[in-house]
Amino acid sequence: MSEDRKPIGVTYGGPESSGETEPSPISIRAQISKVWPPGQERVNILHYSIRQIPVLHSILDIGPSEILVEFSDRTFLARSQSNPEEEGRLFLDIFSLFLRTQVKLVATTINEVQVTPAPFRTNQYNSKIDSIDQTGFENILSRLFQLKPSVFRRMLRSCRIYNTSLGFILTDPTLAIYLLVASLESIAHIVESGGTKEDRFVRFIEKNSGLDWNADVKETLLNVYKFRGEIAHNGTEFNTEIDLVGSINIPMMKIEIDGQEKPIPNAKWFEKLVQQTLLNFLKNQPAASLQNDLGKEAAKRAIVTIPLKAMKEPNLITFADEIEMADRNQDSQKKNTM
Repeated sequence: MSEDRKPIGVTYGGPESSGETEPSPISIRAQISKVWPPGQERVNILHYSIRQIPVLHSILDIGPSEILVEFSDRTFLARSQSNPEEEGRLFLDIFSLFLRTQVKLVATTINEVQVTPAPFRTNQYNSKIDSIDQTGFENILSRLFQLKPSVFRRMLRSCRIYNTSLGFILTDPTLAIYLLVASLESIAHIVESGGTKEDRFVRFIEKNSGLDWNADVKETLLNVYKFRGEIAHNGTEFNTEIDLVGSINIPMMKIEIDGQEKPIPNAKWFEKLVQQTLLNFLKNQPAASLQNDLGKEAAKRAIVTIPLKAMKEPNLITFADEIEMADRNQDSQKKNTM
């Protein structure tokens, strides 16, 4: 690959030979489904800074809050490759799990140039954040970065599925439960061994949920897993029944459907259980040396590379023959990928 290529999503001042040493400033604008805590104008988590954007609908408490996540593209300086928008997405997924709030990326700005406008609006759910525990969030991130790389990647996937599920709690709780089960399965099947998939699913929750464990709890969770199977294999929808169970505010209730009694879970109860289980799994990890980094992981997810001119002068046209597929099997500091 020619030396005049830089990663997609990185606006940079010049080629590496220029001696450029300042990292590019990155801003990720996002919506969160909870109201930002009053009095916390800025939260600093490791090298990431989060602050609220004062928009009218959040000030009047009639819509989601908007936040700005700011960081420097340090990964590019260290590795000559980066993918800062994906790094931002990964951070937002973990933020979603920590605060139990849906988070959606709205736009990415690199060197004060907006590069990815994407209009989104979150569904309001769990409407208020009391405060953000900066130390607690940093501890979660540090434990995450200490995981074995294969487990680290599965955990990131679990966070993304969890974040996605929150968008359906109010509008399609059947799909929300399906996704919530998947978010636990993603990590449970790699850290638990022995037994069936159901066994590993239940055992992972038993170890990490903090629930007072008994036969009734185990039966409830086995029923949730079977419920997920019915959604996946039969395409059955239970939105009305799930809403009924939620209105009674119990974990699960048997409801007669088509002449058969079926155990129907409470989507909000199960969502909270999933969040607690995933967070406790991270909290329970022993201290170890750091093996992972969001920036490096994001860079590995490259798909294409584009010419440096598109980064330096966004108004110039980039032609199809100038775009190359990234080699995702190599990890070289000389290779410039998205």
